[in-house]
Amino acid sequence: MTAVAFLVGYLVGSIPFAYLVGALHGVDLRREGTGNVGTENVARLVGLPWAVAAFVLDVAKAVAVLGPTADASEPVRVAAALGVIVGHDWPAWLRFVGGRGELVTLVGGAFLAPRATATVLGVLAVGFFWRPTRGAGKTRLAEAWFVGALVYPLSAWVLDGDAAAVYALAASALALTRRLQGSPLLARRGSWRARLIHDRDQP
Repeated sequence: MTAVAFLVGYLVGSIPFAYLVGALHGVDLRREGTGNVGTENVARLVGLPWAVAAFVLDVAKAVAVLGPTADASEPVRVAAALGVIVGHDWPAWLRFVGGRGELVTLVGGAFLAPRATATVLGVLAVGFFWRPTRGAGKTRLAEAWFVGALVYPLSAWVLDGDAAAVYALAASALALTRRLQGSPLLARRGSWRARLIHDRDQP
């Protein structure tokens, strides 16, 4: 049953809504902007309203998979949630290069590790509002997500239990692996540390 749950999660999670929104406007997100198949690149290339639409659709696909599993066993729920992440990050339809998966990870966490997910959201809020220098416009969300991925498993184990910790550990590992993979536009000349911590090719 867990294998079926993972497969269903993968198939639904692999629907590349951000890519489809871009394609609807004649934009290939993989080859323009940041090269990332995600809502931030949609906002940059297509516009904020369409980025919001992609955001809502990505949330909906995770909810569509996890909502019906409310009465299922914990291994089935974890498998379904991880399937959504793997499908989103490595969709077969886009040659296994998808989005970063942060959003679907957090939606899955809302079902499986709600307290730990709230903790990660707090870390992300700090990254969004903190500016290293007065008047700087750049957020530190990329760095905050790296920190959040590190604290997620431990906080899930302490706050939400063993199954939540398994989900958080696997989800964090997937998120960091996808970040290391980068995007097709990365020159690959930068260090792996820059991709892992800053989510870009150069520090």
